[in-house]
Amino acid sequence: MFQAIMKTGRRFAQADMADLHQEVYKAAGSGTVDTAPRDFVFRDYDCSEGTGVILRTSKEVRPPQGWSVTRIVPFQPVRAPGEELDFNIRVNAIRNIPNPVFKGSKRLRGLKRSVYGLYIEGLKAQNPEHWPSREEILDQSVGDWFRGIAPTKGFEVSELYVENGPFFDFYKPDGSRVKFDVYDISGRLQVTNPEVFAETLTKGIGSKKAYGCGLLLVR
Repeated sequence: MFQAIMKTGRRFAQADMADLHQEVYKAAGSGTVDTAPRDFVFRDYDCSEGTGVILRTSKEVRPPQGWSVTRIVPFQPVRAPGEELDFNIRVNAIRNIPNPVFKGSKRLRGLKRSVYGLYIEGLKAQNPEHWPSREEILDQSVGDWFRGIAPTKGFEVSELYVENGPFFDFYKPDGSRVKFDVYDISGRLQVTNPEVFAETLTKGIGSKKAYGCGLLLVR
């Protein structure tokens, strides 16, 4: 496993996410989106040279033409039970719910729904006299979702803060449309199962990992 920090030399806007997706596939040594499954996780970020990328991949890193490399190092996470770490992660928080119109193999058994959207729908159904603040809604929807899955990922959360990330709406090269929302979560965690936690660090958390979500950064 390798971890690489690279700069792309250009600024990828939200509408360019499909292009960045293709470039990261090449950098991760996975060929192209059409020829190989994804076996990496990454996070993009803004920097003075445009868009930066933090990448974890099981294959040799191959920076695309025009990219510059800040650092490439072997990534072998070894953590002890009870170790406390600061963390940061960008997630697409979704929950699978039963599909009420499921009819055999022609329909999906479950629907992927935004955790935040489901929470808002619940509030509207309750029609409360006083709505929670935006911060409380984020904590009680996305925050509770993250706290709930943490034990299955080898850790527990002691502190957690949720902020809105961007809403992505773009078209893939085949013309299909991709839309999803993301949230930036930071805080402090405690490792409970080092082996499972190491797998989480290499495989990520949640969905839309191919578009920069799910990479857990710790220190």
